[in-house]
Amino acid sequence: MAGDPDAMADWGRQAGRVLGDHPSAVIAGLADRALSAVRKADPDAAVATPFGGIRMRDYLPTRTLELAVHGLDLAAAMGLPPTCPPCALETSLVLCGTLATHTGKAPGLLLAATGRQALPPGFNLLGTPEASLDG
Repeated sequence: MAGDPDAMADWGRQAGRVLGDHPSAVIAGLADRALSAVRKADPDAAVATPFGGIRMRDYLPTRTLELAVHGLDLAAAMGLPPTCPPCALETSLVLCGTLATHTGKAPGLLLAATGRQALPPGFNLLGTPEASLDG
């Protein structure tokens, strides 16, 4: 499913149906379970992902990024202002900076973040190399 927009969209629709008529209650329950599991987890424990193993301490920021981005997506889709807890934004932006550094996109991203240049159309740290800062 990774990288297949149609599969991801279908997965999202299925996940929405699972939430049923009371999505906030379902989400609150899931959040409680997740927080309980995270509190009990060893930060150095290995977490299996479709892309290989990763330590819990490194995995959690990736989940924070996903929640922050998709939360902002949902707000936009519902016509609400983009809001997100500051700690989630900070964690997500740090991870984006790390991704930019490891993919060679950090100089252009830093210049864009400081108003010195615009990001190219379609720029994406998680996507394909076509959207690089080199043009």
